[in-house]
Amino acid sequence: PAVLAALRLRKPLHYDWDDYETGISLELTGSRWVSHTVALWERVVPRLADTVTVASEALREHAINCGVPGDRIWDAPVGADLERFQPAPEEPAEGIRLVYVGQLEVASFAEMAIQSFAQLAPEFPGAKLTIAGGGRYLETLKELTRSLQLSDRIELTGYIPAEKVPEILRQSTLALAPFEDTPITRCKSPLKIVEYLACGLPVVASSVGETPRMLEGCGVCVAPGDIQAFAQGIRRLLKEPGERKKMRLDARQRAEKIYNWKSTVDHLEEAYRRAGEKS
Repeated sequence: PAVLAALRLRKPLHYDWDDYETGISLELTGSRWVSHTVALWERVVPRLADTVTVASEALREHAINCGVPGDRIWDAPVGADLERFQPAPEEPAEGIRLVYVGQLEVASFAEMAIQSFAQLAPEFPGAKLTIAGGGRYLETLKELTRSLQLSDRIELTGYIPAEKVPEILRQSTLALAPFEDTPITRCKSPLKIVEYLACGLPVVASSVGETPRMLEGCGVCVAPGDIQAFAQGIRRLLKEPGERKKMRLDARQRAEKIYNWKSTVDHLEEAYRRAGEKS
């Protein structure tokens, strides 16, 4: 409808591209027909738009491959709400607290967080893990924690009000962002990572897509899909309190400088202005 209205009324058209929708549509529906339809739109709409914003370098490459000139593309990664997501003065005093935040519907990698934690549990007997989020895989993850005999050390919150998320992060020592290397993850600008940064949390993440560029000194990146490597990344930071302290400061500064909604809006507004000039 937006494309047709822009063409009919001769109005400028802007396309904000923040995910690989072709892959997501296939995961959501299981239908290749739906996925092929979405793929067609993902090829056509960027060409019709006067300007395009992209959430990741991979999406920029997709836009260029669709025929969009580079001077019509702006970066617009996700941002954190810096007022809502504030760092705690210091790490939690009651012990090691790991956290994973995210939906458990599609492209959920919480299972990797649980499996990595299971490898570390004997070495860090006081450590606990919180999986904050809900979705269709929640019961599967509960069964996994029971089979690992870790139900008393892993909390699965299910769906929670959005206002509770910042407090959960402030009560944490480290944040986890495991991923596999897929077309979807290569294109993502993960919201969880910028909210971790805003709360001053060191992050252990899989090195795929935007994550290395987003973290840049504020965490540890390891090979995607590798449980052993992910557990080793967590272990390294848990044994280096001095490194964690520096990362806490650097993480918040990175969110304030780059990964916040004001910065994203500035890029969007510039793209809108350029689109308007073309009308």
